[in-house]
Amino acid sequence: DVIFSVNDPQSWHEQNLRRHPKHYSLLSRAGGAGFVTWMQTNFGAKIFFHPYVDLDRKTTSTGSADDLGSNERNDDNYKMA
Repeated sequence: DVIFSVNDPQSWHEQNLRRHPKHYSLLSRAGGAGFVTWMQTNFGAKIFFHPYVDLDRKTTSTGSADDLGSNERNDDNYKMA
């Protein structure tokens, strides 16, 4: 698994949707970066997770989290296992 800590989730998802649209579900592609960012920042552990991503012909899981460093300092509830 790979988790990316990003400073600007909206911008990151805009760029990633353009470069790797198949890393997103049909619903996420239809909703766009705004929808994905809204889901990521308002629900659960605040991580948008892609369970089946093809990286160099290997299936892996990837996700993005809104600036892990600053949220750890603010004691938000990140839990990853």
